[in-house]
Amino acid sequence: MSIPTLNEVQSAFNTFVAIADQYMQAARQLSNESQSPIIARIKTTVARHYGISPAFLMSLDKRQHFVLPRHVAMYLARELTSLSNKALAWEFGRKEHGTISYAHRVIKFRMETEPKFKAEIEEIKEDL
Repeated sequence: MSIPTLNEVQSAFNTFVAIADQYMQAARQLSNESQSPIIARIKTTVARHYGISPAFLMSLDKRQHFVLPRHVAMYLARELTSLSNKALAWEFGRKEHGTISYAHRVIKFRMETEPKFKAEIEEIKEDL
């Protein structure tokens, strides 16, 4: 039996923290009784479109596979509701309202410069 190296211990710890964060975000989402029905529908529709769990829209995972759907959901939430950026940030498990503004700018820019992407967003809107 060998003693693990410091790098192995740090790697295992980082993996544990990432998994724990995902579970905490999912639990927060499930227990969020005041969540707006339209926000819940946006999250479900976007997650289904991109083939991911709605829990990942609440996670802090920064992999592109999760970031794009999260940004799309934030964009649609801002476009389709009258909630403030601060309220939307809370709905997505974020502390900073600037996250919503950033996601909105990114998606809006892509829609203006990529007609195919704009059509994809319109398709998601139709599914709502």
